Amino acid sequence: MSDRAKSDVNQQIVTSAGMPPVLTPTHIPWQRLISAFNRMSPRIVVAFSITLCLAIGTFDYVTPSEITLSPFYLIAVCLSAWFAGARVGALMAALCVTVWVGGDLLNGIKYKDLVAPLWNSGLRFMAYLFIITILVRLRDLQLHLEQSVSERTAALTGEMEERIRLEHELVGISEREQRRIGQDLHDSVCQHFTATAFAGHILANKLMSYGLAEANDAREVVNLIERGTTLSRQLAHGLNPIPEGSDGLMRALEEFTESITNIYGIECVLECEYPVLLDDAIIGSHLYRITQEAVANAIKHGNAKSINVDIEMSDEALLLQISDNGAGMNASVKTATGMGLRIMSQRARTIGGHLTIIDRPSRGTTVRCVLPVSAMTGA
Repeated sequence: MSDRAKSDVNQQIVTSAGMPPVLTPTHIPWQRLISAFNRMSPRIVVAFSITLCLAIGTFDYVTPSEITLSPFYLIAVCLSAWFAGARVGALMAALCVTVWVGGDLLNGIKYKDLVAPLWNSGLRFMAYLFIITILVRLRDLQLHLEQSVSERTAALTGEMEERIRLEHELVGISEREQRRIGQDLHDSVCQHFTATAFAGHILANKLMSYGLAEANDAREVVNLIERGTTLSRQLAHGLNPIPEGSDGLMRALEEFTESITNIYGIECVLECEYPVLLDDAIIGSHLYRITQEAVANAIKHGNAKSINVDIEMSDEALLLQISDNGAGMNASVKTATGMGLRIMSQRARTIGGHLTIIDRPSRGTTVRCVLPVSAMTGA
């Protein structure tokens, strides 16, 4: 396999192992700042708010009295209320009001009596308390929403894991049952047909020794029985295509490619540079079925004259690749073979793999299934 193909395989391993990178809140500057405050302890946030309040008060003191900086005090109040609670936010509001009034007095602003500063301070303090109340309610709603989302996500994750587990279990039961039926067909029905055919041979020989014309009829019955034996063996092999042993998949694919060459008269070659040993017969069965479907599509819809089945194993993953030199898949072919493509993809997902189909019009199609080692070992 070329270095580019191996690079594509490694990329698919990363893609199948986890989700692609997405834009998270930490990628947004404002959200990054909020995340930084969330990582701080409430005491540090309060200390920062106090420092900010005093800095704004100092700047307010040195600026002309015609310019008001009252909205900037709200930053310190909001930080304290959001990250430290309503009580701390109220204390910060009182401090901000005190700093604001104190700055005005130090600037030489004269009041006729105490009613005006007290009235202004009270109004500002009440406005701050109103904003604090809204912020705290919003914060509580956010926390409740985050908790609900977290709980729902955990529940959905559990349901999905249970669904996947049940799906795998059902598929495993189905595959094991197929293998059992295939084995029973081979061991019981085929043996019964063989014994019946042997008895028919004996009967035909006896009839021939007596010179009876019915001997030809007996031979015809024997031929029909032998044809039934062949059909039963083919059915048993279809239900149980993977031989016993860790090299069963390699042997099954080798036999399959040879049969395709003999039946269709095209070049169908298995490329397996190093032995691929697979102990899980269910995974091997799915990979075999994917190969069957890909080869059938290449012959039926792509009119391929050459098909390569490549299987190899690395430390990261097992790769199964079926390439042909056919006409590719146009829109009508994709519609016609849609069920087969979906079944291949479903088989790949069932065993924890990732299936990609590379369509090159007039230059063939490549079906690639990448199965991480973790999916085979259950890690």
